[in-house]
Amino acid sequence: MFFRSYFDLPKQSAPLLKGSSAFLFVFLFLAGELLLPAIFVVLLDELPRQWGEVAGITMVWLLLLMAALFHLRAPIAQLMRGGKRYSLLRLKQDFGFALLALLLAYPFVILVNAAGQTIVYHLLDLQEFEQVAVREVRAALEEPLLRLSMYAMIVILVPCIEEFIFRGVLLTWLRRYFSSWSAILFSSLLFSAAHLAPEQGATNFVLFPSLMVLSIFMGHLYLKRESLLATILMHALFNAVNVALLDS
Repeated sequence: MFFRSYFDLPKQSAPLLKGSSAFLFVFLFLAGELLLPAIFVVLLDELPRQWGEVAGITMVWLLLLMAALFHLRAPIAQLMRGGKRYSLLRLKQDFGFALLALLLAYPFVILVNAAGQTIVYHLLDLQEFEQVAVREVRAALEEPLLRLSMYAMIVILVPCIEEFIFRGVLLTWLRRYFSSWSAILFSSLLFSAAHLAPEQGATNFVLFPSLMVLSIFMGHLYLKRESLLATILMHALFNAVNVALLDS
């Protein structure tokens, strides 16, 4: 009974954005991650490369965040509280569910990642490349002036923007046309694909399924709780753990 009720999802809610507007935000997010970092690397050519990359990525997330907050104040407020009056109790509940979902998801993410590394690097004998995001984080952590901004970006900005884009906008919109689980899977495919890069080589094949697992858990949490804040908290906790491990 508990297992069945846990995977039962509520009926669909109204999308934050309709049609072309939803995909416009997704396009701006994906294009910005590629274009602005390259532009800032050129503009800041006298500084270390990672300064330009971090500045570009931070800029696109800040612009998207400001646009979202300005254009969607009422819908976001409703989405954050799941259509209910928000309270300290609900905040505690969202945090509790986020922590529980992370504890459930993390072993699966690690297991899928380990299986992917075994298949790609050992059985197929492909060359291992470091993930672009991991390389940038490592480089930024070595710079005292970038350290704090990197933590703020990874733990606060990234979860807010990515969850707004992939869960708040895309997943909610997809539920109008597909079942809940189909919408979760399709939005998770796009979420995982957004983190791939040609320079990562074979590492993409390891990264993609791991992110799919994480995104499926976050999508389920979002629909189950009907709260964007819950999935933002889960994403923030996941990023905080991984950045702390890199910084240790």
